[in-house]
Amino acid sequence: MKKFIFAITLLSFITASNEYPKEVQAIFKYYQNKYEIYSIEDLKRLNTRPNNFQSNTVRDPSQLVGDWEMQHQEMGLYITVGTDQVAPTMGSMSGFEPANGGLTITHDEFTTELNYMSIGSIFGNNQRDRNANALEFAQDYVDSAATLQGSSPFDLIEEFELSYFSYDSIVGGLGGNNPENCEINWPEDPYQMAIYSFVSEYVLNEGGSVGCFTEDSNLDLTYDYVALEMEQQWYESGGDDGEGGGTEIMFMNFDIMNLFLIIFGMTPVGVDYPTLVMVNSEDEDMAAMALVFNPEGSYVSFDSEDISLNEDTFEFTFSDLMMVDSVGATLNVDGTIGPDMYELLAGVETEIPLPSILFDSLSTEGELYLRFNDDGTGMDMEISEIDEYYETYMDTNISYFEWNASDDSVFISYVDDDGSVIEDDNNFLSYSFHDDTLVLGKSMDPCTDPYYYYYYDTYDECFENSGIGDYAMGVYDIEDFYQEMVIHLTMMDAVEVSDESNTPSEYKLYPPYPNPFNPYTAIRYNLPEQAMVSINIYDMMGRLVANLINNTQSAGFKTIKWNATDVKGLNVPAGVYLYKIEAGTFIDTKKMVLLK
Repeated sequence: MKKFIFAITLLSFITASNEYPKEVQAIFKYYQNKYEIYSIEDLKRLNTRPNNFQSNTVRDPSQLVGDWEMQHQEMGLYITVGTDQVAPTMGSMSGFEPANGGLTITHDEFTTELNYMSIGSIFGNNQRDRNANALEFAQDYVDSAATLQGSSPFDLIEEFELSYFSYDSIVGGLGGNNPENCEINWPEDPYQMAIYSFVSEYVLNEGGSVGCFTEDSNLDLTYDYVALEMEQQWYESGGDDGEGGGTEIMFMNFDIMNLFLIIFGMTPVGVDYPTLVMVNSEDEDMAAMALVFNPEGSYVSFDSEDISLNEDTFEFTFSDLMMVDSVGATLNVDGTIGPDMYELLAGVETEIPLPSILFDSLSTEGELYLRFNDDGTGMDMEISEIDEYYETYMDTNISYFEWNASDDSVFISYVDDDGSVIEDDNNFLSYSFHDDTLVLGKSMDPCTDPYYYYYYDTYDECFENSGIGDYAMGVYDIEDFYQEMVIHLTMMDAVEVSDESNTPSEYKLYPPYPNPFNPYTAIRYNLPEQAMVSINIYDMMGRLVANLINNTQSAGFKTIKWNATDVKGLNVPAGVYLYKIEAGTFIDTKKMVLLK
């Protein structure tokens, strides 16, 4: 149920493999960060779902009472524009679905066809400018958002003692005993403190200062969301758009899923000679690079006259382009390829065509059960299978709520362990019945959500400066936009939830999740009875790093999170760590890996 809340993807980082040249590393890193796929398990979570919304028919609040099991869920994005136009589909522009046309590759050892394309700023942003451009971004953010966030705009250069060393390099700052390890001289003003965390990290390159700020409970975290929002928007906007940037177009004979198989050292399915060709669409010389993964080889060409771009349809034509490697071997590219296009008519609502595979992370893996009691209370229970290395276990997550309904809507408010309503943890849903199926739906407009996008004046600005624009590439003159999410549930026999079922039969310590991790991981453990519990983190030398728990706890299924900080609250370096539990006579130790 809580997965109805729309989440813009937050980018995270992981070190690329050293088994490939830097160009390949850049490609691998870009796509891992873009889709947050860092392991085969992440890849397995992408499963295609149907996307066929049904119209509402019967509504009766009393019919909600009972126990329901989710069968599937769907999502759609709907847009209305003020000008007739055509736009490329996200699937054909991101490598999830085949493009129109294709490129024929002729090599000394093979011939193959490239029929997928993907767009991205692969090389321009893997090392973002953390100086002048980041400062300009931060100043623009403060000027536009400070008043709406309950503060006042200010001059960052003056307040943070900054100065230009060159036209694109900033020096100065408030300093500290060791800024790279969170020992920073923070401003006294809590709003400026949040802004300075971004400046310290992305302008002055002093380390992970945003994390230093948001994870330090000794600081005033009134505006911690400001620091996180700045960081998110900096990544989503591509960071440095200056010299050295640009947009690369990649053409492949495999889709994005097979690209990840290559990243993880596996053989792509149904592809004999994995090959990609890349050009920079903003480069007047249209320099091209080709990579062949088997047999391995890299090829380049600077003959821009053999490459042309139709800017209206975004079609690329290669006229028997010859590319060479370092020893003179050749590879020829010939053909025309471009994205699928869809039509948008002025004033007519259009469903944006999307590759459904992108949204399966919104689907519950395992089972989801929902109970509406006739006294206005309820619960949802999610049961999922967690596969951690060599161990598989079932994870149960139960939440309780209060509800009330009208003829067409149901309002759900979640409650904490004391029965108190949790502020801002609620859902306002439409509902309908189709035979024995309950259909719950939620519509929202991410661009007008007051928490994230309150300072965007237009939809065009929202799409241009946030990740939402990835879903409707090239669309302009936007008049209306909303997201709809729907889940389908069927009535079932009562869901059994008893005190006994919530008490484990034995002590157990689980592997952490995720692992490897950055910056958080969750440690689960079972207590069959009340016990004195101690959980400590150690480095590989056996030195105590952090104490997570040291008190008496009741029986039950427990979880504790570690944020990769030591006993002093400082960030710890990347590496292997041990975590140890002592509960009664039970003792166990496991390993986890922190990435930076």
